[in-house]
Amino acid sequence: MGLSIPAKLSDYEFLIRGKDVPFIQNQIVKIFIEHSVGLLALDSGIDANRNEFVISICCDLEHADLGPMDLAVLIQTMKFVTSCEYCEMKGQLFGRQFPLNFNGKHRAVAVHSSVLMNIGRRLAKETGSLGTSALYQEGREYALNIVR
Repeated sequence: MGLSIPAKLSDYEFLIRGKDVPFIQNQIVKIFIEHSVGLLALDSGIDANRNEFVISICCDLEHADLGPMDLAVLIQTMKFVTSCEYCEMKGQLFGRQFPLNFNGKHRAVAVHSSVLMNIGRRLAKETGSLGTSALYQEGREYALNIVR
């Protein structure tokens, strides 16, 4: 899960796990709202085999009446919550503590587009058209696999 712009000093990511009972995730979100926490992004999922939920919340604590540690302690005291961790996101687009994934299943790596451009330039310089052709073909195959 990521943000559309780099995180500010007051932005944090919380990872909360617990027993899956009705409306527990709603209660967690309600705590954030009641303490004037600005919600930036939220992702959650349920592991039916283990009867557990996982919720990841990116939020802005600039106007909150609790700091990150106090908020984590409050959430941790909830009956069905088994763990609550947080990390500062300052300057990041993605949380540092928790892996980037899609649909809770597919882990991913976020790379700035300039990295790929630099790789392409270096391949062209060191290997000529064979290197850039290989990079193009890999990208093409990747896109075709997504479409399939």
